[in-house]
Amino acid sequence: MVFLREAKTLWTQRVITWERGVVGGTPYLPPSSLPLSSPSPQSDESSVLRLLETLEEAFVGAYLGALPFLEGEALRLAGAILGVEAGHRVLVRQARLAFQDPLLRPPFVANDRALERALLPQEAQEALKPYLP
Repeated sequence: MVFLREAKTLWTQRVITWERGVVGGTPYLPPSSLPLSSPSPQSDESSVLRLLETLEEAFVGAYLGALPFLEGEALRLAGAILGVEAGHRVLVRQARLAFQDPLLRPPFVANDRALERALLPQEAQEALKPYLP
């Protein structure tokens, strides 16, 4: 399925982006053979979308939680990335609605939050723990 292949590619890109700059607090380039816990090839659309939503929620929370510690260009860039991550989260929820995912939490709208939740670094790491080696 083209959708699953594209979703899994997005997932891998998201985790590598996370590894490069958010989890450790300092940017670094991970090894090209980074052992990630990826969805199995037999995963259905809903399970891949659930994974993506979990990751996007962690990314949004991590960037939001980091804003008070940044300044200048780093603050501007983190704010811009935060907006992109929040958009990804909404798009993933919209796809979960379209697939009628039975595990989707209410409210049953794509943009389900008035305000995003900031995460402390430990909380962001904990949210991603199941997906990292």
